[in-house]
Amino acid sequence: LEGYGLTETSPVLAGNRPEAYRFGTVGKPIAGVELKLAEDGEILARGPNVMKGYLDDPQETARAIDAGGWFHTGDTGTFDPDGFLLITGRKKSVFKLATGKYVNPDPIETRMAGALVCQTLVCGENQIEAGMLVFPNLEALRAQAKARGLTGTDEELCASPVIREVYQGLIRDACSGLADHESVKRFVIVPATLSMDGGDLTPTMKVKRAVVARRFKTEIDRMFAAP
Repeated sequence: LEGYGLTETSPVLAGNRPEAYRFGTVGKPIAGVELKLAEDGEILARGPNVMKGYLDDPQETARAIDAGGWFHTGDTGTFDPDGFLLITGRKKSVFKLATGKYVNPDPIETRMAGALVCQTLVCGENQIEAGMLVFPNLEALRAQAKARGLTGTDEELCASPVIREVYQGLIRDACSGLADHESVKRFVIVPATLSMDGGDLTPTMKVKRAVVARRFKTEIDRMFAAP
């Protein structure tokens, strides 16, 4: 029975119960706790278990707890129709499109995991639509190309319309059920390998978003410049 909370909330905010549970969620708010979602999907909490503030740090306290008494968790989520809370990611990953809509890349990137993909990076801050850098499993990509009678360098294979169609299908499946503005509309397959030693990944193998975005800025700019 999964639950959810933070040290600052003493520490439980929501939880599944033996008589009321839903797998894949962290349950419903516990008694006395209010939860709501901000415009960008951040989970906000209010209740007697929420801390009064950080010791001798009024600035950090003001950032964490707003004038209405809502504690900003830094996590993003959604509620299902029955009020069960699903955690979808961290707010720091969320970005805003030029249209004013917010995109949470975590669910899409998670769904992209598979034999043909090593890592992905969903991006598009201040762009009209979301895009994605796909870092393929090059060995698996070459096998796919060979099965389709394709030859060439890794760069040529990544640019091949046939190979792009394969990855387009993966992206389409990953975006299934998402709102239109959250769906990835542009992508580029990058024949490169991300690594912890190279500074691209954290010790837990998560992509360092800012680092990778800077390293592959040329690819990102080219992707969004395309018609």
